[in-house]
Amino acid sequence: MLFTVLTISVSFCQDNSTEKEVSVLLQKYADALSKKDTEQAAAYFLSNSFFKYVSDGFVVTKEDWIKLQSESWKRMDYYSFKWMEKEIKPIGKNSALAVCKANRNLRITNGPMRAEALIFTITLERIKSHWLITSIHESPSDIAKKASK
Repeated sequence: MLFTVLTISVSFCQDNSTEKEVSVLLQKYADALSKKDTEQAAAYFLSNSFFKYVSDGFVVTKEDWIKLQSESWKRMDYYSFKWMEKEIKPIGKNSALAVCKANRNLRITNGPMRAEALIFTITLERIKSHWLITSIHESPSDIAKKASK
């Protein structure tokens, strides 16, 4: 008699599921950004401890981000945001880290079109069955290229 034994690593399944769930969340976040919908985008942030750090040293809380982003988008007649690459690493059962490359295109009303390549380091936590963004670090990709040389 010949038996075939198939084993499935629970951690692999969990990691694969985590990567898929986080990827879906990040896509919803990108879609909300492209729609210039601050409330929807901020709905994916952990309320009490979310912060965003921009490479120039500017750090904002969730509430500050909503206010500043809303004001910024009001001055624009065009804005689009798209992930180009996403690398998602599960860290334990309820945490993940995503390093993502994105393209952002925008135009301040009556100004020239501007294209930006960005790199994001995003930390996420699973609260009950939902993933939420706890922090975002955003840098222009040319800064990352300079740092790697």
